[in-house]
Amino acid sequence: MNDPLLFTPGPVGVPFRVIRASIRPMIFHRSEDFHRLFSEVLDKLHRVLSTNEDIIVITSSGTGAVEASVASIIRKGDIVIVPVYGTFSERLYETAVMYGAKVISKRYSGKEGPTPQDIEELLEKDKNIKAVYLVLNDTSPGILLKNFEKIANVVKEKGALLIVDAVSILGGHDIPIDKWGIDILVSATQKCLATPPGLSIITVSSEAWRVINNIEPRSFYFNLKRYKRYLEKMETPFTPAVSILYALNEALEMILEFGVEEWIKMHELRADILYRALSEFGFKPYVKEDFRSHTIITVSHTKIQDHSTLISSLKKEYNILIAGGVGKYKGNFIRIGNMGCISKRDLVTLISCIATELIKRGIKVDLTNTICKILEDLKCIKTPEVN
Repeated sequence: MNDPLLFTPGPVGVPFRVIRASIRPMIFHRSEDFHRLFSEVLDKLHRVLSTNEDIIVITSSGTGAVEASVASIIRKGDIVIVPVYGTFSERLYETAVMYGAKVISKRYSGKEGPTPQDIEELLEKDKNIKAVYLVLNDTSPGILLKNFEKIANVVKEKGALLIVDAVSILGGHDIPIDKWGIDILVSATQKCLATPPGLSIITVSSEAWRVINNIEPRSFYFNLKRYKRYLEKMETPFTPAVSILYALNEALEMILEFGVEEWIKMHELRADILYRALSEFGFKPYVKEDFRSHTIITVSHTKIQDHSTLISSLKKEYNILIAGGVGKYKGNFIRIGNMGCISKRDLVTLISCIATELIKRGIKVDLTNTICKILEDLKCIKTPEVN
C-alpha cells in the first residue's frame, strides 16, 4: 500500500525537506544552539505573518493556543462575545464559559457565519464587553469569515479586544494582523504551514499585553506572561518540541522561498479547481458562497445517502483520506482539506478516485472532460520545491 494521501482538515502531508529537517540531532533547549534556532523561527514567522507584534510559540495543539488566549484574558464575570457557527466556535464558546466568562452569543445554521452587522448588534447588548472571540475559518462545516476586515473594524471601533482562531487558515489566506487590529491570533503548525503537529503560534498586541499584565494567571502552562518573560532570552518556559521547531523552520524557509503571496494564491487556485471539478460530478457546496472556505472544501451529493461510505471507500481502495461531518452533520457531506503542499498529481489522483467511486455507485460522470479541464487549470498553479 502506498503512503496515505492526506486531504483531511489536518494534519496535512509534510514535504520531504521538512521531514528531513525534523530528524536533526536533538539539542538542549537552554543552549545557544536553541537560542539560534528559536531566533530563526521567530524571525521567519514575523516575515510570513507580516506582523510586528510579539509571537509566542507553545508546544501544544491549536486548542491549547485557544485556551491560552482565554486563560490569559478572561477573569470570572468578564463579558465576551463568541458567535457559534461550527464545531470549533462551539469549543471556543465552551472554553470561555469554563473560565467563568459571561458569554454573549448568536448561533448559526452551519451554512453561514456572523456578518459585520451581527457583530455590531451583539456589541450593543452590553457596554462592558471585554473581547470578541471569532474563529476565522471553522473547519466543521467549512465556514470562512470572508468579510473579516469589516468585522474587525466594528470590534475596534467599540474598543473591545479582537481575538482570532486562525488555526486552519493561517498561511492559506491573507490575514493582515496589524492592519486589522487583531489583538491575539492563534494558529498551529499542522495545517497551511505544512509542518507536523505539535506547536501552536500566538501573536499578541501591545493592547492585549496591557490587559494580560493586569490579570492574575489562570493557568500554569498556558500563562502568556510566563512565555513573554522567556521570550526575552529566546527560550520557552517549558520543554519545547525541538524536532517540530526544526521542521517549522524549514517549512517557513520553503514558504519564503516560494513567496508568501504565491503560497496563499496557491491555496485559492486549488480550491477553485476542487469546487469546479466536484460540481462537474454533481456535488453541491454545503456552505453559502459568501462564507465558503477555500482551505476546507465541504460538499454533498444528492445521490449519496450516507457520505461516510464514500470516505471509507477512498481509504480502503486508494489510501486517500478525506473527512466527513461531525456531530449533527455526520454523514451529510464530505470535507476535503486543501492545506499546505498538495501536488498537481495529488489533485488529479483525488478527483479521479472520487469519480471512480461515483461510477461504481451508478452515478454518471464525465471523467475525461473533467480531467482535461483540470489539467488546463493546473497550468496556472505554481508549486513549491518540496524535496
